[in-house]
Amino acid sequence: MHTELKILLAKKDDTLRADYAAYLETLGYVVEQARDGEEIQAICHQMKFDVILLDDHLAGSGNGFHAVSEMNPDNNGPGMIAFIEDMDKFDASKAVAAGISDWVSDRGDHDEFRARLERTIRDLARRQALVQKQRESEKIKMEMEYVLQGLKEIVRGQKGFILPDRVKKREDFPAIIGNSREIEKVLELVRLVAQTNATVLITGESGTGKELITRAIHSQSPRTDHPFVPINCAALSETLLESELFGHEKGAFTGAQERKIGKFELAHKGTIFLDEIAEMHTGMQAKMLRVLQEGVFYRLGGNVPIHVDVRVIAATNKEIAKEVAEGRFREDLFYRLNVVQIQMPSLRERKADIALLSEYFLDLFRKERGATNLCISKKAMDKMTDYHWPGNVRELRNAIERGVVLGNGSEILPDDLPMFDNDAKYPGLQVGLTLQDAINTFKKEFIRLNLENTGGSRSKAAKVLGIQRTYLSSLVSKYELN
Repeated sequence: MHTELKILLAKKDDTLRADYAAYLETLGYVVEQARDGEEIQAICHQMKFDVILLDDHLAGSGNGFHAVSEMNPDNNGPGMIAFIEDMDKFDASKAVAAGISDWVSDRGDHDEFRARLERTIRDLARRQALVQKQRESEKIKMEMEYVLQGLKEIVRGQKGFILPDRVKKREDFPAIIGNSREIEKVLELVRLVAQTNATVLITGESGTGKELITRAIHSQSPRTDHPFVPINCAALSETLLESELFGHEKGAFTGAQERKIGKFELAHKGTIFLDEIAEMHTGMQAKMLRVLQEGVFYRLGGNVPIHVDVRVIAATNKEIAKEVAEGRFREDLFYRLNVVQIQMPSLRERKADIALLSEYFLDLFRKERGATNLCISKKAMDKMTDYHWPGNVRELRNAIERGVVLGNGSEILPDDLPMFDNDAKYPGLQVGLTLQDAINTFKKEFIRLNLENTGGSRSKAAKVLGIQRTYLSSLVSKYELN
């Protein structure tokens, strides 16, 4: 059935018009009828059609198709099929130039007519998809140009941008701890994109502080006085995620006893943070794309369009380009989200910040525990600096909290920290990590141990592990074990 497709049928012959209209309605199309050119124009002013079917003499005098040219500027309007009364007098070149999609004999059979109509509809859908993709590309290009222009102005100093002194306390982002070059690069980009409405994709390993950076963007943006609404896309099933994001009407599903306002409505004029976006189900990805493109959605079980003005920031710890290449994430949604990408550095990439972060967390937990004299021993700090931190800042925070709990009152020693506790065989495995973080930590350490035992030979290690050498090489690259 084609209940959403609207067709205008324009034929002078009442009998033939009624016959074609009845046939089209049996196929499920919505049909409007016209007798002449005046009725065509009047109806087209009131409604938009997917396809217009018309007699060739209604398309313009002398078979010139002037009327069609007016209705279909730049060949970007509805598909048009002409009914040809005399094929010997039909000028196909003029018809195509005017925008006629196809033609069929006025006395042709229904099967041929249906085949040509369905082909026109398929061509129309492909054309509309291409036009939409071009529009999206142009919009993304304009947003990128805006961001790049802002970057140029910053470099030229036109906005009075001053890189914060690394030894001073950061005033614009007090919640961001660290003075390393890597974190400063991130914050330079944050300052820039915060003043735009560009969609931002934040990538990086778990525990690197992606939500913290998202909140920093929101706090520095013109939307700072409006809501910041985070949601974890990996934590909910497809139906529950749709209900959380868009809300639902009473009775939309079992247990929906009253209307619920979704996160997008709650975030109106503000910012919504879609964490773990790569875990979103493919069905939801299509709906998300529409919201990003049009700013419109429907509550689950509802039929009233809801318009919102929301800045979208998404995050993932997956290699999202690989997810796109392997068909698990929509390419068009990726490009729509990836207007500006911020790559969060891992803690091992910003080791200069480990001491600052440790002192920050130590001060936080000292106050909670009343251990005001507790400090971190030099030996513990040295080992922390050399450690690879698979759980990143989150793991460091949990380690310091445990150190405060187990510390002897004056110093935190290496044995007070979970990753060094009794020289743990698998550093980094501890309470506080997510299950996925723990799995990744184990896999990384297990691969490292096997590579060490085989003298670095990937072929031998792959044989011991029971996997292909190419797969091992991809894991070595993923876990940075080169």
